[in-house]
Amino acid sequence: MKNMLPTLIRREFWEHRSLWIAPLAVAGFLVLMALGAAVFADVHFNMGARGWGGRNAMGPAGMNMMQMGVFGFTMQLFFVSSITCGFYLLDCLYSERKDRSILFWKSLPVSDVQTVMSKFAVATVVVPLGVFVLATVVYPTLYAISAMGIPNFSAVTGGWNTADWLRAEWAVLSSVVATGLWYAPVAAWSMMASAFSRRSPIMISLLPVVVVGVAEGLVFRSGHTWKFLAYRLTPIPDLAQAITRPGLWIGLAVAAGMLYIVVRLRRYRDDT
Repeated sequence: MKNMLPTLIRREFWEHRSLWIAPLAVAGFLVLMALGAAVFADVHFNMGARGWGGRNAMGPAGMNMMQMGVFGFTMQLFFVSSITCGFYLLDCLYSERKDRSILFWKSLPVSDVQTVMSKFAVATVVVPLGVFVLATVVYPTLYAISAMGIPNFSAVTGGWNTADWLRAEWAVLSSVVATGLWYAPVAAWSMMASAFSRRSPIMISLLPVVVVGVAEGLVFRSGHTWKFLAYRLTPIPDLAQAITRPGLWIGLAVAAGMLYIVVRLRRYRDDT
């Protein structure tokens, strides 16, 4: 079958609509909030040009107001989509066995490798890049609404600066790619729990980590497990930093091994 991967990816969005509905809903809600702020700005806002220092105002880590706005808006969308993708990964292989749809898909000339990799790609590549495109398109609209309706908004934020906006978008894209690679073993672990579980994938994914963490605390009086988990779940700000971390390459190798196990589990286990 030609163009199999795009078809499999479309299948995931047909069956798991929250993957695209959740970020769209959050983006729409934020636009509505901006519209509401613009409508009631004259009554409730008192923003002066002296308040934050104008165009050269700097925020955390040397970011100017444009960069802070882009990162703040984009991270809200990514927070929601990350939660959605987490639940998707835990459910994607479990639900097809539960509702027996796996029998239909196995009757088609589609390999288990193609199916597993399409699901993995949806959560780690397609959805993050889609959310990035959504944020890139919506943010200028959000800024324009605020600039037209809120008094002194442009003066406070320093006005629209295309160069700053493009630099901020590039930084966000770099972070998206780096974090997607960094989270690869987490995504593969969730898929392995989904393929292995008969009842509750979330319990299968969390129980080993909790048991090891608690046992380490009781026996060794240390918390390396929790520190490692927090380290692994912390997003990476840019790709250049990511590729210098040995943990990134080790994690990708571990993710590849776990995905191999997922393929084997799906091939020989359909709960029939």
